[in-house]
Amino acid sequence: MKRQVVGLKTARVLEAKPGCIPAGRARGVKAYGVRYEKALAQVLPLNAIRGRWYEFEDKNGHGYCQTDFDLLDCVLECKHTWTEDGHVELEKLYLPVARLAWQRPAFGIVVVKKLVPGMRKVEICPDLDSAIASARHGYRAVFHWIGGSILNHDGRVGAKAA
Repeated sequence: MKRQVVGLKTARVLEAKPGCIPAGRARGVKAYGVRYEKALAQVLPLNAIRGRWYEFEDKNGHGYCQTDFDLLDCVLECKHTWTEDGHVELEKLYLPVARLAWQRPAFGIVVVKKLVPGMRKVEICPDLDSAIASARHGYRAVFHWIGGSILNHDGRVGAKAA
């Protein structure tokens, strides 16, 4: 589990990856998630920001975090296979940091390729616009994207009109 913020004091968007963060290479199962995230990056609207870094300070001290995608007022967390951990990461780390850094509301969406049995207390959405709407209404939104273009029920590309 990633770090969770407690008593967030400051947060800001960084222009680049901090020099103290080592370069990593995804292997095994994690590599599936990285490939999925790269594929999603190819079809998201142009205003989606991939891999934005944040610096923050809370009661635990100084920290950094990186969102998968920032799109409008939403943070997208990509997971190849759904787990509740994606929502916890959003709710306990990325969203508090983004809200303070952006100085406005922010909402979270978990984007997954593979759904699992027993997914409860989540709103599974077939397109990005409905996932954004669900997140803005306070639901734990899951955008089920299995690949291909991101077309909504009315033929628009996801989130362009949002």
